[in-house]
Amino acid sequence: MVGTSVGRYVLGGQLGVGGMGVVYATELDGRALAIKILHPERVVDPHAIALLHEEACALERVDHPNVVAVVDHGSHGGIPYLVMERARGMSLGVLLRYEGRLALGRAVAIVIEILAGLQAAHSSDVVHGDIKSENILIETDGSDTIKIIDFGLALHVNQAPHVEQDREGGQIAYGTPEYMAPEVIRGEHASPASDLYAVGVILYELVTGHRPFEGGAPASILARHLEDHVVPPSLRRPDRDIPHALEQMILRALRKQAAAHQPSAAAFAADLAAAFPARDNDAVPTDVTEPRSAETTTGVWVSPSSQLAGARPGIEERVSRYRRELALAIKRGEPDEAVTAALAVARALIDDHAVTSARLALESTVDELTRGEGAEAPDAPEPLWRLLLTLATLYQNLHEPLRAHRMALAGYHLAVRWCSDLGRERASSLLARLDRRAAG
Repeated sequence: MVGTSVGRYVLGGQLGVGGMGVVYATELDGRALAIKILHPERVVDPHAIALLHEEACALERVDHPNVVAVVDHGSHGGIPYLVMERARGMSLGVLLRYEGRLALGRAVAIVIEILAGLQAAHSSDVVHGDIKSENILIETDGSDTIKIIDFGLALHVNQAPHVEQDREGGQIAYGTPEYMAPEVIRGEHASPASDLYAVGVILYELVTGHRPFEGGAPASILARHLEDHVVPPSLRRPDRDIPHALEQMILRALRKQAAAHQPSAAAFAADLAAAFPARDNDAVPTDVTEPRSAETTTGVWVSPSSQLAGARPGIEERVSRYRRELALAIKRGEPDEAVTAALAVARALIDDHAVTSARLALESTVDELTRGEGAEAPDAPEPLWRLLLTLATLYQNLHEPLRAHRMALAGYHLAVRWCSDLGRERASSLLARLDRRAAG
């Protein structure tokens, strides 16, 4: 398609591909632009043509620096097209795959910009309908300026979601399972709250490096949005000093009932700014994390009445594999590898809401690595401080503050003994956080 003329525009290099169409670079009168055209097989699809038209209409109503601007739209030779400003930078999803998760102050600042763009859209009676990290472009010049893109599933406020029927008569709708709000999954009217739920997912993944519900078949992910409690970010990443107020903002955005979310994007942004004063020096931990999946493609899902009863992804295989790695590392006398494997076991269990089992697994590993002498063992290996601080956080969340403080203090002393600046810094931060909670 490169070099093909579509109206006044000549298609340049490909910028992106979605479920409905392809975006190419183009320009007009020296201005860098992007042009979106439907996949060839979609050109004769009335539903796809209608979606592209709705996207153009939605973008024309929204004028905000954090929302990509529409320049032109029309049809040429039977090919519908949409021309937009060419936003620079990479998607937030790509950034996350490079960095794992972001410093807390940076994450909050980015989300506040996303909310500013959504407030402009909602004030114009436009619901985006597919907010996700891949649909947020972020400048790579250090400014972290963002642009919300891809309004392909945009709706009028209170318009029913895009729904079709499959061959068996079941209900099919478009969206990205990891970011879909419970009310949309149930087939209810889309609303600004649906976008705010997706923003909550984005903030959760910026802070933890993972989405609240991910992995497994789309039907299973959707069922978890409807049925499962969200694992608090402080449990998902116990090695991070996540302010309680920030965590509560995230969990509020991820409540199952739309009416329980923040009342507006502007209110969400204001609450975030108040809950988390700027703290640019918040460091990202250097622990080992599982790779993020890049599979967050907008697609189709079948209604809960027919297909959402599929089995949720089990953790048995993951936990068994990590336990084998743990046993092998202990047998070989490799404490670094043992600690990494033990943390992987705990995270898998926490993801499945088995917090007590995660605690027991870490306690068992501490005993094995210290030959039963426990956290204060004089010959405890240096990397054990990571387990001790994780255990301290778990104890705090299990309402055992005295054990939490004792374990955090043991982690601090171990880090000092081994001259670990990182461990001492993390332990000091955790002890201060525990003291604040005890005083509050």
